[in-house]
Amino acid sequence: MNKRTKLTIGIIAMAAAIVGINYTSGTLMAKTEGMKIFSYHADYKVYEDIEELENQSPIIVNAKFTGERETILGDSVTDFVPFSKSKVKIIKVIKGDLEKEDNVLVFEPAAIDSEKNEFVTVEGYNLMNEEGEYTLFLRDTPKENSYQIVGMYQGKYDHSINDNVKNRTFITDFEDATYDDVANEEIIGDNLNHFQKLKDKVVQKYNWE
Repeated sequence: MNKRTKLTIGIIAMAAAIVGINYTSGTLMAKTEGMKIFSYHADYKVYEDIEELENQSPIIVNAKFTGERETILGDSVTDFVPFSKSKVKIIKVIKGDLEKEDNVLVFEPAAIDSEKNEFVTVEGYNLMNEEGEYTLFLRDTPKENSYQIVGMYQGKYDHSINDNVKNRTFITDFEDATYDDVANEEIIGDNLNHFQKLKDKVVQKYNWE
């Protein structure tokens, strides 16, 4: 029987600066068959409402994922937690100095490690897909034309998913789950109600065009 395992990890300075989070520990939560889910915990700010999230986000946009993504993997978890560099096309600028039709890179705190057959997520963040219509809350990174998601799962909302989490059945015990079970979900794990509270306000305020 697989057991959940936890480990404390260190982060190199550049990875922490780019992704914008301090990782604390990780939990392996999956059976051996299929792509395993590896979830990391982080020291990050929890936003009580979207006004607070807006104040901490220099850039707010509606955007589409282009399908182009680079996965950044360390040699081991003692280097840094894997993350993804995903290219998005800006559909509408709500706040900030980007322009409509710009293509920019967004650093996402999740990644698929094909060699290890693992999906790695921080605080339940799930990757953007090409069908999604996203409102993104972003801030600059040290890399040119690159931005990070603010507050992990709190900084990305898919307008194409209309179901309220209260009306859906979610997997929260990942010991017998694989990534196939959660690939189409906006968020994975225990932060569903907080996410939905924020999303209700985001969808109401920022209509998709």
